[in-house]
Amino acid sequence: MIGPKVVVAIAAFNAQQFIAGCLSSLENQDYKNLEIYVVDNNSTDDTLNIIQKFNSVRLIKNKKNNGVCSVRNKIIESTESKYILTLDSDVVLEDSFISTIVREAEDSRHNIGMWGGTIIDMKNKESIDSLGIRLSRFWKFYDVGSGINISNLDKVSIANTLGPCACAGLYLRNMLESIREEPRFEAFDSSMHYLVEDFDVAIRAKNNGWGFKYIKGAKGYHYRHGSRVASKVIRYLSFRNRYYLIVKNLNLEALPYLILSIFFYDLPRIAYLTMIDFKIIKRSIFDLNNMLWKKN
Repeated sequence: MIGPKVVVAIAAFNAQQFIAGCLSSLENQDYKNLEIYVVDNNSTDDTLNIIQKFNSVRLIKNKKNNGVCSVRNKIIESTESKYILTLDSDVVLEDSFISTIVREAEDSRHNIGMWGGTIIDMKNKESIDSLGIRLSRFWKFYDVGSGINISNLDKVSIANTLGPCACAGLYLRNMLESIREEPRFEAFDSSMHYLVEDFDVAIRAKNNGWGFKYIKGAKGYHYRHGSRVASKVIRYLSFRNRYYLIVKNLNLEALPYLILSIFFYDLPRIAYLTMIDFKIIKRSIFDLNNMLWKKN
């Protein structure tokens, strides 16, 4: 299929276990109008050497781990294409993933700016990893279909899905340009580093009139947390980014549901974290203050 250019944006950090499979799946795509960019976030394993074996890849080396969001913004700003495909280093795509999703994107209504496919759990290929992302009224974040057997795929409701999981999400560049925000004029908020950053993009897109479309036939496989990031770091970012996202995007209509969520979800969670690692809460409060100060 000959179609519009797609820029593939990959951040890699200590991804030696998966990066070869990810890049091989891109080289095997039946859609050829691709530019593949990989930013190595100062990996300490063999990731960099593996990437350099792929001639199709445009490699950028960072001197420190600047996070997934910063990588994506850097690639978006330095390239030109109609579409951006964000791809995690622990994702493998079926050969027709990009051709299938771009074909549907080209046929979509003018207000659709995000597309996602059927992402399957690499650890259990009978299980769905994500069909998209959804935010509940109580400000809880979900990967649609997560954990459901693939045989029940057609029974999963896609209604109210905000956007794609950014592990393998196709974005219209014009949409990303239209929702960039101050102070650094970014599409992906680099303050979030990673985790729920795709919810932030999808919420801003929805608030600006953009929609999402799920493409069943575009299939990929996701390992999740394949970069061996410490569980304590994941716990911290998950906790901090949840409240940053709420403060950024909360409206009066959603306030009653948030109050209920605080009592039945957040307070027990805070009590648990206080017992096992109070430093997470202390550091999150400090960081949230700085993040919101910069944002304002």
